[in-house]
Amino acid sequence: MKHEERKSILLVEDQVLIAMAEKVGLEKCGYSVLIANSGESAVELVAGSAALDLVLMDIDLGDGIDGTEAAQAILRNRDIPIVFLSSHTESEIVEKTEKISSYGYVVKNSGITILDASIKMAFKLFDAYGKTKALNNKLEATLNAFPDLLFEIGLDGYYYDFHSPHAGASSAPAQECIGKRVSDILPPGVADIVMSAIREAHETGVSVGKQYETVLPGVTLLYELSVSRKVSPPLEPHFMILIRDISARRMMEQALASSEMRYRRLFETAKDGVLILDAETGKIVDANPFLIEMLGYSKEQFIEKAIWEIGAFKDIVANKENFVELQRKEYVRYEDLPLETALGETVEVEFISNVYLVDGKKVIQCNIRNISDRKIAEELIHTLLAEKELILKEVHHRIKNNMSTIASLLSLQADTLTIPAAKTALKDAESRVQSMMVLYDKLFQSAGFKSVSVLEYLPSLIREILANFPKGASITVRKTIEDFYLDSKMLQPLGIIVNELLTNIMKYAFTGRDSGMITVSASLKGKRVHLGIEDDGNGMPETMDFANSPGFGLMLVGQLTKQLQGSIRIERAQGTKIVLEFETEGLR
Repeated sequence: MKHEERKSILLVEDQVLIAMAEKVGLEKCGYSVLIANSGESAVELVAGSAALDLVLMDIDLGDGIDGTEAAQAILRNRDIPIVFLSSHTESEIVEKTEKISSYGYVVKNSGITILDASIKMAFKLFDAYGKTKALNNKLEATLNAFPDLLFEIGLDGYYYDFHSPHAGASSAPAQECIGKRVSDILPPGVADIVMSAIREAHETGVSVGKQYETVLPGVTLLYELSVSRKVSPPLEPHFMILIRDISARRMMEQALASSEMRYRRLFETAKDGVLILDAETGKIVDANPFLIEMLGYSKEQFIEKAIWEIGAFKDIVANKENFVELQRKEYVRYEDLPLETALGETVEVEFISNVYLVDGKKVIQCNIRNISDRKIAEELIHTLLAEKELILKEVHHRIKNNMSTIASLLSLQADTLTIPAAKTALKDAESRVQSMMVLYDKLFQSAGFKSVSVLEYLPSLIREILANFPKGASITVRKTIEDFYLDSKMLQPLGIIVNELLTNIMKYAFTGRDSGMITVSASLKGKRVHLGIEDDGNGMPETMDFANSPGFGLMLVGQLTKQLQGSIRIERAQGTKIVLEFETEGLR
């Protein structure tokens, strides 16, 4: 025996001289030997040494535990081969060792050759047992991994064994079936199917595919049988029966069939043309009835033809090289494409292709929609929209002219008056009408007639207002106005408010002065509009505000602020600053 293959043996012997002699003999046979003189020390040595391969155990070890007790203690914690070495040959002693997992019983003084042979046999048995145990563990794990119920049933219909890690398919727990007939456990119809499969396996060696149903509360389960004949005495044939729950598989198959039916119905009844192509060859796999009717080709003229061989599609795929685009791109769309029918007529279509997988193979689905009617409708809509736009422009134009006429009448009337207060009132009314004219002029120029850019509207309005005053050219106006849009229903009251505030400034703020500065700011923060109008003039009296004003102008500003559902305040410092704030969604 080579050095690297030396086995390590623990010799348990309370007689020191005998132990030494046996050690010498065993080492001559190529073993590495360690001695323990008591059962207790043997247990400790085995627990503390992983290198030990076998235990030679004497039975009579003097005081303390004997060899059988020591062996049992060792085997509780470690799987190691134990060979009993004893001078006792009495049957009761030998029988005592048989209750322990030992690998041999050798009588002392039988000779080193017999002892060596017994040890070698013990190693072989231990190795064989280990392989068998590993194989059984693997088999058990494999069976436990199966979702199936496994029975061993005889040709006579009796249950002989079972393996059931999961819920079974029988009408009773699997362990209760042993010793009973199939007909005792299963309903008559099911029992007949099982016995029919057993008889088929008896004749042919195997039976596969027979099915039966089990009805449980609220659910019907479907099972499939696989039966094979077991190697057994000819007069007592036994069979291994695998019972598999295929309820989920049936549900999937039914769902798949239902899905296929729905797809087919959609395919057949779709009001768009549908063409299915093999993505590799470009050959047409299927065409739905709508496409056949739309283009006037028969289905036979489509199927198994390459798409570039069909005249209708010559503008899309003139040859095989052009087909690469449909292959390469997952999505291709042609919005307005003329197709030629079998009768030579032209049909305007929208062509969309998608690439997807079916059973691991790429296909191209082409959806072809006739848009001839849609184009007529779109042209009609465009015509109506153009007419509507012209009407709106004409309406705005007429409103602007009417307002211009009103402003002119107010101006003419004011020029004929001699009473200053009346003259001023008419001039103020003219100014208010002019502010509305500026808004309508901007609406007339806008694309939608509903909203106007504040950046475009306010500067124009400010210029129109200041132009009505002799000092307008000498007043510096600083504008900080952001570019945002407001609806006309907000701009109209806002324009009048700006008109009233600027008019009030030009009338009173710069009395006794030839110059001055007005600052106008407008911004949008979130949905809140902030408007500020400030002057460096004489200042507004403390007693005057929008609620308590003798003049119509400030009272009008207060009322229009309420219409905007906003707030307005006066800040008095070096001059006067009016601050107006309102929400863009505040007005209904």
